[in-house]
Amino acid sequence: MITGKRRLREMPRKKEGVVVVWNDKIDDSNKELRWPDIGVPIEVVVADRNSLNNRFVPYSCIETDAVLSLDDDAYLRHDEIVFAFRVWREARDRIVGFPGRFHAWDSSALDWAYNSNYSCELSMVLTGAAFVHKYYLYQYTYWMPAVIRHKVDELLNCEDIAMNFLVSHLTRKPPIKVTSRWTFRCPGCPVILSEDESHFLERHKCMQFFTKVYGYMPLLYTQFRADSVGEYWLFSEVDKCHEMTQLSNEADDELRPSIWLKTRVLFWSLFHQEQLSWDYAADVAMTPLLRVVDASQDWLGAAFLSMVVILNATVVAAVYHLGLPYWYHRDSLACILLVLLGHWLLVNVAFHLWKAASTKPGYPLPGMPCVSICKKCVAPKPPRAHHCSVCRRCVLKMDHHCPWLNNCIGLMNRRHFFSYMMFVWLGLLYILVFGWNIIWAIASMDCGRQRNHAEIEAGCSLQTPDDVSFAHLSKMSPLTRSILVFLGCCCLGGMVMLSALGFWHAWLISRGETTIEYHMNKAENRRLAAVGRTFKNPYNLGFWQNWGVFLGCHDGWSFLRRVLIPSGHVPLADCNSDDYPYAETGDLSQFHTEFARGEGKMQLCWILLAALVCIAALADGAPAPMKSDVPDEQNGTGRNSKQRIRSMLKEQNDKQDEIKANMASLRKDLKDLRVRLKAASGDAAKESELNAAIKKKKEDYYAMREQKKQAQRARNELKNQLKSSKSSSKDKSKKGKSNKNRGKNKDRKTKGEQ
Repeated sequence: MITGKRRLREMPRKKEGVVVVWNDKIDDSNKELRWPDIGVPIEVVVADRNSLNNRFVPYSCIETDAVLSLDDDAYLRHDEIVFAFRVWREARDRIVGFPGRFHAWDSSALDWAYNSNYSCELSMVLTGAAFVHKYYLYQYTYWMPAVIRHKVDELLNCEDIAMNFLVSHLTRKPPIKVTSRWTFRCPGCPVILSEDESHFLERHKCMQFFTKVYGYMPLLYTQFRADSVGEYWLFSEVDKCHEMTQLSNEADDELRPSIWLKTRVLFWSLFHQEQLSWDYAADVAMTPLLRVVDASQDWLGAAFLSMVVILNATVVAAVYHLGLPYWYHRDSLACILLVLLGHWLLVNVAFHLWKAASTKPGYPLPGMPCVSICKKCVAPKPPRAHHCSVCRRCVLKMDHHCPWLNNCIGLMNRRHFFSYMMFVWLGLLYILVFGWNIIWAIASMDCGRQRNHAEIEAGCSLQTPDDVSFAHLSKMSPLTRSILVFLGCCCLGGMVMLSALGFWHAWLISRGETTIEYHMNKAENRRLAAVGRTFKNPYNLGFWQNWGVFLGCHDGWSFLRRVLIPSGHVPLADCNSDDYPYAETGDLSQFHTEFARGEGKMQLCWILLAALVCIAALADGAPAPMKSDVPDEQNGTGRNSKQRIRSMLKEQNDKQDEIKANMASLRKDLKDLRVRLKAASGDAAKESELNAAIKKKKEDYYAMREQKKQAQRARNELKNQLKSSKSSSKDKSKKGKSNKNRGKNKDRKTKGEQ
């Protein structure tokens, strides 16, 4: 052992320290012995009892993630240790070591057996010379079934097999063997336990016992082996395996590889894949694209979130610009109700978008209950936690990673994600129901109900409310109209997609599942159904209780306060135990009192803000678009308004004169046609042609007469509006004079009193 420790001094980089586990008492005569100086401290742990489980205890003196486990009779060169450590750094969730073994099915005993013969295939790497992660020491000591550790103590054997079973069960990956040597025992040691026949019999029993404890065989076969690349190593190792498995009866001089054989081996080692399939080929073809996405995912998420915010803001601006003036001039009471409803939806959409994008989904903390080890970050994984490859960490109750929100959807923000979807869906429904007339009018350019735009521009304030509301649409450019129609199509398409997505998530919430758990439970249900058993989701508490847990509601008042009004309350526990769920900053129970104090104040602020926005929209936003186009009583008292009314009156007079001239021309044409009809008596073909022409002229004449009546009404109303503006201006001037005289009299009276 001392000689082996001296060899560690030759390693190019020093580690934190060496831990020697001593499973025996130290005599007084040996207390004066000193360990060699290897550049790092040597910690000696004297165990209170002789147990092979002591080698996997997570001692406090172990400060690194990498733990090199060595037997006292293992012989390794320092370059082999360094190479194994480099391989382990690339695969931290696996056992990386030197002595390889495999399990085999014993057809005579109908059970699994332990095999140490040389083979190109392995399923275990013995921990007598292997790197393991420190977390596996915790799992071995505290999580692994105690009956396995008792079996190890009973036989004083099989602790390395137990560790391989544990890691393969947690990761579902085989170990990695480094270098070509199959055994690493000390050739000069007098006693080697592995050479005893009872040693292998005990290992057969361990394999069979561990399989029964786990309920299946977790070990996985692999033909992968990591070797240091050199001019001779690659081909010599391939030829050695080929020699021992297929060409063992040939002479050694005939096994020397040729250049052609080396080229073939090199080609197939780079491009051959025994498990090749279309899925694997598709993954390889998509690898460049996935790497580009992975490299740019930091700014792509921010770009997608910006697109969502801009699209929402554009739709809201279009509603303010088109919908508010339309409903204000059509029905003021309906406009007030729609403004209140619309701003309630807008406040909820903005709040839940902000919370879903900014709230952290919830990450595991030390001290949480652990059910497995994460294969990616090699850390304890609590129940219902999953690893996000984009965020590169485990997320509690993870549903998926949403690129549009640039955030993971997990325990703490899943409610905000679902609420955002639902309120956006309600907002789109609100826009399509109450703005369909506007969208249709813009798309068809039928703004005036089959009337020409000149009439609308001239007399929009004198026609029906719809004509007044549509008047400003005719002045839009074709590009603006196209953009608004595109926004309407986006609203319709977004509503359809959100309907499908919202229904899917509502169905998952009703079952107490996330998207990831749905696929996992589906596979588990299929597996159990094959053996005649039924799968039951332990987190499915029933339809109403699942929704109550998800929304954080207990009764109707809490639904009103926490769902209909923006609320940032924390989620409720979804199981009977008190140790789950957790937030990133601690147990959720710590935050209930804080949120209970601040939740009401925050909601009151949101209500006041929505009320102020509604008042401002009704006071300033509604009449503004129509002031320049519609001369109402308040806007018709100024000098510019009078000039505009006079110009409109002049246009109506010109139009009426033009209509009169057209009607006179039509009367003259009708008179000529009647004369020609009398002259063509007896000619049936000519008479039918003239009758059709007379009928057409009469229809034109009647239509022109209707236009004359409309122009006359418009002219009369313009005259009345001009008179009312003159009278109101006179009243104002009289009122101003009277106020002035009253002020003078008051000043005189005050002077007299003085």
